[in-house]
Amino acid sequence: SCESCHTDELDGAFGPLDPSCISCHGADYESTANGTVDHVAAGFPTTCDACHNTLSFSNGVLFDHAQVSNGFDLVGAHSTLDCSSCHNPGNLEPLFDPADQNDCFTCHETDYNETATTSILDHAASNLPTDCLQCHTVDSWLGADFDHPAVSNGFALVGAHMNLDCASCHSNPDFSVPFDPASQNDCVACHEADHQDAHPDFPTTCLDCHGIDSWDADAFDHSVTGFALVGAHINLDCASCHVGPDNTPIWIPSSQDDCLTCHEPDHQDAHPEFPTTCIDCHTTGSWEGAAFDHGTTTGFPLHGAHLPLDCASCHLLPGFELIWEPSGPNDCFTCHEPDHQDAHPEFPTTCIDCHTTGSWEGAAFDHGAQTGFPLLGAHLPLDCSSCHLLPGFELIWEPSGPNDCFTCHQEDAQQAHSGFPPTCLDCHTTDSWASTFDHDPIFPIYSGRHEGEWPNCQTCHTNPSNFMVFTCLTCHEHRQEEMDNKHDEVGGYVYESNACYSCHPDGERNLGRRR
Repeated sequence: SCESCHTDELDGAFGPLDPSCISCHGADYESTANGTVDHVAAGFPTTCDACHNTLSFSNGVLFDHAQVSNGFDLVGAHSTLDCSSCHNPGNLEPLFDPADQNDCFTCHETDYNETATTSILDHAASNLPTDCLQCHTVDSWLGADFDHPAVSNGFALVGAHMNLDCASCHSNPDFSVPFDPASQNDCVACHEADHQDAHPDFPTTCLDCHGIDSWDADAFDHSVTGFALVGAHINLDCASCHVGPDNTPIWIPSSQDDCLTCHEPDHQDAHPEFPTTCIDCHTTGSWEGAAFDHGTTTGFPLHGAHLPLDCASCHLLPGFELIWEPSGPNDCFTCHEPDHQDAHPEFPTTCIDCHTTGSWEGAAFDHGAQTGFPLLGAHLPLDCSSCHLLPGFELIWEPSGPNDCFTCHQEDAQQAHSGFPPTCLDCHTTDSWASTFDHDPIFPIYSGRHEGEWPNCQTCHTNPSNFMVFTCLTCHEHRQEEMDNKHDEVGGYVYESNACYSCHPDGERNLGRRR
């Protein structure tokens, strides 16, 4: 209300007031002793609008420190400091006079000197530079992160260099470098003494063998030379293959697999007549236990009796030219023609049809698998010429299958029982011509009244293509009148063969079965 500021001292007239904040808010200025900042004790000026606005004393403080301090902005850890940390309470005169925002040392010289006890690095003793922001941030003294490459022509602190004290590589008080490496990988510039002590005859490209973590971590990748160290080569001393301070090779193999260039004396001592492709038989692990894979190299694997043969059995030494040239591993005849001619020149030249690679002995031809006609029973011991024309092994007969006996045995069938069907296996077996057919269970002809009463099968079986057809009337046709008289009391009697068999199934006079 108007009365909050205007009083009636002028008989009710509204007189002019002092427009400054302090004229009205002196009590507020002094009461902040209990607030966040003690304005009186701190000697704050009474120009309230330098920090406050017209909305509130407690909110929206807008003091621009950079504007009144020659550009010194309150950032990082400075933003939360009490004013008295840097200003004289009473008149707010600065306690320090930094040249600019980045001049940390003017205010923090004490911190710099006290690092002997508070840091792993004694800044003063190490004569570290005073431009603190090279390592520290405005937020905290802790977690310093010095960008060494940025100030050292790109030399990063990695590996074992990371934990070194600065004095290991720099001289006091100016942090000059006693060594002058050309680059990050120029180890010998600093470590020449180490190189001379350990192996002065080695190249000075240290990183070819060593890592950045330790001198002990030898890890030279010999394959960069085009020749990887494997097998027995791994543990060799360098001097086994190199000479001089520059490690000049004693031999210069054309490739990883060129063994002969280095090992020619070994080859000459062991087998000078052998080819010089050593890894065909040997490994990089040892000269011992040579194992030549004949199949992979030549296409002709060594099996059976071929396995223990001496190379000279099939090759002309020293060039290893072939004595014979078989077309493949199953072409026995090219090499073994004399054996074939001595044993059975009339046989085919496909030797593995009967023989194995283990031995010429014990030939076992699988007639069934090769021809579709297995040799069983009486066929098994037959000589080949019984069914084949030698030497070509052409078939004398050509049965349609293993059950077609008639094609080969037609003459036997005609002589034994002309007119019988050609299904020989109905009565015979492959073991013998002796018949296995027993007629008596069907109708007794080898016993009883019909024994010896018939000269051949055709006596009763008049249809040679169908033995289910039979007749009784061949023998009984002249006695029909007598048969009619004997059966005058038999109902349904007829003088017919099937009727006879139905009543006389065993061939006896008495009825075998009445209607």
